[in-house]
Amino acid sequence: MNATSRTLAAVARALLAAAALAGPVTAAAGQARPASPGRPASADRAQPMVEVAPIRCWWRTSQGAVTIGEPFDVRLTCAVLETDSVQVVPDETRLTVAGVQLQPFEVIGGERPADTRAGQRRFFQYRYTVRLLDPDSIGDDVMLPNLTVTYRVQSRVSSDATLAGREFTYVMPGLPVHVLSLVPESGVDIRDGADVGFDRIDALRFRARLFDIGSVALLAGGVLFGVLALAAFVSRARQGQARERPRVSERRVLAAAGAELSRVARESASGWTPELIGAGHAALRVVAAVALGRGVSEQRLAHGASATDGRIPVRAVIPGRPGAAVTSATTAADVALALADPARPIEQRAGLEALHAALATFTVTRFAAEDAGPDAGALASALDAGQREASRLSRAGVRRWFRSVVTLGPREARTSPS
Repeated sequence: MNATSRTLAAVARALLAAAALAGPVTAAAGQARPASPGRPASADRAQPMVEVAPIRCWWRTSQGAVTIGEPFDVRLTCAVLETDSVQVVPDETRLTVAGVQLQPFEVIGGERPADTRAGQRRFFQYRYTVRLLDPDSIGDDVMLPNLTVTYRVQSRVSSDATLAGREFTYVMPGLPVHVLSLVPESGVDIRDGADVGFDRIDALRFRARLFDIGSVALLAGGVLFGVLALAAFVSRARQGQARERPRVSERRVLAAAGAELSRVARESASGWTPELIGAGHAALRVVAAVALGRGVSEQRLAHGASATDGRIPVRAVIPGRPGAAVTSATTAADVALALADPARPIEQRAGLEALHAALATFTVTRFAAEDAGPDAGALASALDAGQREASRLSRAGVRRWFRSVVTLGPREARTSPS
């Protein structure tokens, strides 16, 4: 097939497409379609062609009822087909504000908003400001006249050539407008007077973009302020932790006191000295303070430093970090006062009695006359009683922690004292 034959075939296909868009497909045209090779003719008849409206228009008024001489808006909106291969071109010369005829209504103004597109359709619109001056129309339905729109269907033959079809006519039916009434007699729905023209849509889109930009800016500002607030909170928390050092747990205090009592017991095998008696006495005071539920006095102890003034060193859990030096002013009289309390549980009395006797022994030995030698057996028994009570209190603390884990759950257990 030469180039001329191909051009004629393309023109024929374009004319057929224009004819299909111009109006519905007739039954005769459907019967004239030849059957495809290898496919029965009944299959072609079972698949009719689908009608595609090339243009569609509709009216919309700004008010449902008007008075004589009252200006109101009438909008004409049309949707035309526009694809890569077919383009519907309407003649808008008789639709302009200066050229449109809407008798008996008088056109006193109007505008043409910018076009908009959706899918394969291009929408264009005209807004006419009209009024009615006929006093005989009061109480009647006045019809906007039928509007004729002519158009052509242009088909793309090649990448740089189009073919314009013949001129077609689309008749826009009129619209009734009632004078001094809410709804026309022939109306099938209630038409609101909202301003929904293309210009209003563009204004709403612009406002929506402004709101989007503002919301993003506010969100970014909120995130920034949130980050700054979080940084300030973390900084204050770190400063508070630096100012307020957490107290040593009872378990570590009891472990340090037990270790001190064990050291005194080992070194006293070679003989008792005033330093060993004072160290044993200080350790028993700490154990008695824990048994009575009293707090101990703490001082910061640098890494590698030794405790002074009769204090017991409590080393840090993390090597290289500073520890604490603890002491207590609990005496045998304080333990005796606790034993005199009838509300004291029975299971605590045996341990308190042992601590009372041990404290009394060390107090008498420490403040006895210099010529009176220490009773090594009584001091050893006192040390042994203090070690047993420290071990018992430590195990009791572990059992309390375990019960808190089982009863309160992991989250509450983490906040409970160790």
